Amino acid sequence: MGGGGRRSGGRGRRGADLEYAVEISLEEVLDGKTMEIEVPRRETCAECQGSGAEKGSKKKVCESCGGRGEVRISQGFFTMRQTCPRCGGEGELIEKRCPECKGEGRVKKVRKLQVKIPPGVEDGSRLRMTGEGEAGQGGGPRGDFYIHVRVKKDKRFERRGQDLYAEDLIPYTVAVLGGRVEIATLTGMTEIKIDSGTPSGKILKIKNEGVPAFGVPDRRGDLYVRAQVEVPVKPSRQERELIEKLAAERGDPVAVKKGFF
Repeated sequence: MGGGGRRSGGRGRRGADLEYAVEISLEEVLDGKTMEIEVPRRETCAECQGSGAEKGSKKKVCESCGGRGEVRISQGFFTMRQTCPRCGGEGELIEKRCPECKGEGRVKKVRKLQVKIPPGVEDGSRLRMTGEGEAGQGGGPRGDFYIHVRVKKDKRFERRGQDLYAEDLIPYTVAVLGGRVEIATLTGMTEIKIDSGTPSGKILKIKNEGVPAFGVPDRRGDLYVRAQVEVPVKPSRQERELIEKLAAERGDPVAVKKGFF
C-alpha cells in the first residue's frame, strides 16, 4: 500500500491515493476476476465529522497567516510564500482537539473492497477506482485507489497481445498420413485436423483460442501451435520391423538391427 495527498482547491486537502498489487493467472485473464481485499486507510472521523475539533468547541483564525494558510518570507529583493507552519496551511486553529482523532479529522480503519479485474487485462496494467483512496482533510475530496495487475507466467503458453503461442507433440504416423489430434488450449482440449506430410516445426493456427482484447471481451485472439513430430524413443519389435520395411521400400540408409553372429 502507498500513496500521497495533494491540495485540491480552497483549504481542503485531497486525500492520499492508495496502491495495491494483485496477481492473477493467464486463465483468469479470459473472464476477468472479482476479489475482495482489505484496505487500511484513513476515514473521516465520525466523532467530529472531520473538523478535528471537540464537540462544542470552535476553530479560530490563525494569527500567523491571518487565515490565508500561507506566510511571506522576504530574503533581500525576493519575497517567497510558504505554508504557514502554525496552522499547516488550514488558516484556522483548533481550540480543543477531538479526542477520537487527536485533531486530524480522520481515523485509521480497515475497509473491504470488491475489486473487479476486467477480461483481457495486460501484465503491468494499472486500474483506478475513483474515490476509494483516503478521506480528504478540511472538506477535501477522497483520493483514488490504484490496482497494479501482474499476470503469472504460464508454463504452457506464451502471450503476445491477444495471441497465444505453444508447442505440442504430433504422432509421426499422423504427421505422415494425416488425421485428427487433440491440442491443449487455455480452456481445455480441442480437436484439429492435421494434413498429411506435416513437417516438424509447422505452425498450426487455431482461431479464437487466444485471450480477449482489453475492453472488448467478445474479440479474442488466436492460438498458434508449433507442431513437433513425436518420434518413439524405444519402438516395439513390430514397429521396428514395419519401419525397416518402409526404409527398404524407400531406399533409406538406416541402421538395420542384426543378430550377434
